[in-house]
Amino acid sequence: MSWKQKVVIGLTVASSWLGMEAKDKAPQENGDSIKTEQFQPKAGKHSVTAEKRTHEKDSVSSDSVLTPFTPVTDISAPVDTIAADSVCISPNLKKFKDAEYDMLCLVAHCEGVKINAYWDPNGKVWTIGFGNTVRPDGKPVRRGDKIKSEEELKQYFSIHAEKYIFSDMDKYLNMEKMSDAEMVAVGSFLYNCGSGCLRTYNKAEKKYVPSNFAKNLNEYIETHSEESKAKVKEFMDRKVTAKSRTLPQLVKRRDLEERILFGDIVLNNDGVLTEGNALDFSEIPLGGIYSIGSRLPADTLDLCSRLRGISAGKNLTDSIQSQFSQPAREYQYRQRVQKGKTPQKRSVKLPSKAKTR
Repeated sequence: MSWKQKVVIGLTVASSWLGMEAKDKAPQENGDSIKTEQFQPKAGKHSVTAEKRTHEKDSVSSDSVLTPFTPVTDISAPVDTIAADSVCISPNLKKFKDAEYDMLCLVAHCEGVKINAYWDPNGKVWTIGFGNTVRPDGKPVRRGDKIKSEEELKQYFSIHAEKYIFSDMDKYLNMEKMSDAEMVAVGSFLYNCGSGCLRTYNKAEKKYVPSNFAKNLNEYIETHSEESKAKVKEFMDRKVTAKSRTLPQLVKRRDLEERILFGDIVLNNDGVLTEGNALDFSEIPLGGIYSIGSRLPADTLDLCSRLRGISAGKNLTDSIQSQFSQPAREYQYRQRVQKGKTPQKRSVKLPSKAKTR
């Protein structure tokens, strides 16, 4: 036998032996799944791995191991972002805004209107507008500040009311159950005494929680019981002092706010003044609460009739406009001079070395 024949026979035996071994190691129908995957090609159109990817698209293992990361280039639906969360507005804000006009009227009726900054001796702070101590931009009121337009004057109130008063009312009160009159009265009270009355700091929980006043107020809003009414009235009646001295104007203001809160006075803003215990702020002179006398009204009807009968002062809209009217300011200045409330201008001596023209 030649060497060529020996090579052919050896190759034939080797190929047959290799074919038998591959047949023995071929995947069985009920074989181990791990071994089955081990002998599949790494890439193939009809491979087991590709089929497994198709059936396990939603599984964690499929997403994290088998399926490669593919960046999303087309997003049709909006995604949750920090900006989207920050834009979220409480549904109670609209209800607050609906009552904001009467709230402004009540506050202006009790506070008065000043377009030039003045020093508040009780609070030891510069004040302007409707008793505001902070400007719309968030900076404190300073000496020499002046409100230059009626719109700016209204911004002082709305920005302060919505930023401070509404935020705490929304957190600690059941605003969805409050009537417009209750919102107006509570807003005026918090505007004067501060919205901090609604919260207290819990050291154990390390956060602010509703105060007893807020709890009693919520109970009254839900039940209108005499017990909760007495607790709310007791707290509000204590907020009439400054430097341990009772201020008559605050006593009158608390009385007016409580009567509106408890429903003794009905707010009617239809433009037509009704009889009885209904009030329309557009028909009441601004600052009338300070000129009803030292004696409190005997009842609600007496208060309403006395407010309507005040001749001094102007309505809210006229009073705001008069602050920016030159003839009105001149008239007010002459009135102050006649009453001796305007000091004479003092002459100032210049230093001897000062140059004068």
